Amino acid sequence: MFHGAYFFNQDIGSWNVSNLESLSCMFCHATSFNQDIGSWDVSNVIEMRYIFDGAYFFNQDIRSWDVSNVRDMVGMFSYATSFNQDIGSWNVANVERMNGMFCNAYVFNQDIGSWDVSSVKDMKCMFTGTRHFNQDISSWDVSNVNDMSRMFKNACAFNQYIGSWDVSSVKSMKEMFRGACGFNRGIGSWNVSSVTTMKGMFRGACEFDQYVGSWDVSNVIDMRKMFSGAHSFNQDIREWNVSNVKHMDFMFEDARAFHCNLSCWDVPHNRSMLSDRLSYISWPVLCFGGVFTDRSNKKGIHGDTYEYNFYSDTDDDDFN
Repeated sequence: MFHGAYFFNQDIGSWNVSNLESLSCMFCHATSFNQDIGSWDVSNVIEMRYIFDGAYFFNQDIRSWDVSNVRDMVGMFSYATSFNQDIGSWNVANVERMNGMFCNAYVFNQDIGSWDVSSVKDMKCMFTGTRHFNQDISSWDVSNVNDMSRMFKNACAFNQYIGSWDVSSVKSMKEMFRGACGFNRGIGSWNVSSVTTMKGMFRGACEFDQYVGSWDVSNVIDMRKMFSGAHSFNQDIREWNVSNVKHMDFMFEDARAFHCNLSCWDVPHNRSMLSDRLSYISWPVLCFGGVFTDRSNKKGIHGDTYEYNFYSDTDDDDFN
């Protein structure tokens, strides 16, 4: 309704919106809007996606909103860069999608630890770029979530214990903690057996150094840049079953502390370490002088021995 109304900032607090089922994009990019709408009856609303997306100045008390019927909160406060109100008492039990909900809501740091998120299936980018968020969400029931990719990407203040989460339904942890430079909590007991991609999972998580050696990564296909720039990480992951991994490019690029001998790894399906010109990238540091080979095919296309290396001076930032 006010989508892109950059200068709109009028008092509409007395409006009757009780029959509306969707408020999606209502104040999207209404960059000046900051009026009191806390008394609105939103009890029939089902969709609130992007309602305050890009509403840079909005920071009003909406704690009394009845959101119990809302199913969709995708991008609700994304780029709401001033919003920091207490919404911890909201009943979000019916919400199924929270992806991008607080994406780049830079100052948001409210206690939402008591939320019932048991119906949520998608938390992709939920806290991406929340520079100040550091609340206890350890009791969340995330057992139905299947996508946690970029969930805490660049959430540089977040460092809460979430090791008790049931992540057994999660399929994507792509860039989950990328740039989460303060995160260093134990998550070694997670059941990651359903995860298929861990691409960039700890990329740039420069403080992270927790044991994850018992993880079942047997279904993971993509580990590209998984620990790239994870400067502190130096844990034993020799027991990982990486036999299904197809992509390991630059997995330990600039992982300065890492010195675990991975010569026992069997990577029969990994071909992405070959460049498009069929040159090979070696693993000299990880193998301590040995040759780390593909056990099922020790000879390359031209008869030479595979020597894989996770290190490179190139960087192909991929947001896909």
